[in-house]
Amino acid sequence: MSHVRRRLKSVVSLLLALLSAVALVKGHVLASLPAQVPGASITSPRDNAVVRGQVVIQGTANIPDFWKYEVHYAPEPVTGDQWIPISGVVETPIVNGVLAVWDTTTVPDGSYSIRLRVARKDGNYVEVFVRGVTVA
Repeated sequence: MSHVRRRLKSVVSLLLALLSAVALVKGHVLASLPAQVPGASITSPRDNAVVRGQVVIQGTANIPDFWKYEVHYAPEPVTGDQWIPISGVVETPIVNGVLAVWDTTTVPDGSYSIRLRVARKDGNYVEVFVRGVTVA
């Protein structure tokens, strides 16, 4: 019986070690992925970035039947509709380029979310978010 217990304990330890390794790898991969959906992405800055000054927001706004896009920010935690425009309405699609430039000298230091909203001609839209952006 002790042989079975030792063997079972070894298998459980191995499984726990593998699960921990997968969780670490998965966490690392997820943390480094840009905020995106097909045709809409923010590639820079990324979640948990620390920024200051003129922040270039890069990504893609080019969904099928594209109409326009807008970039906004909001202090965290985001509650309700407290989004503030960074850019005006832009009616030209962008692929892997500059979506907007955020002048963070006009906001207090703190944690913010950035939202990219890309609309179709029928009025439907997709949104992607970058969270935990610290202005310092």
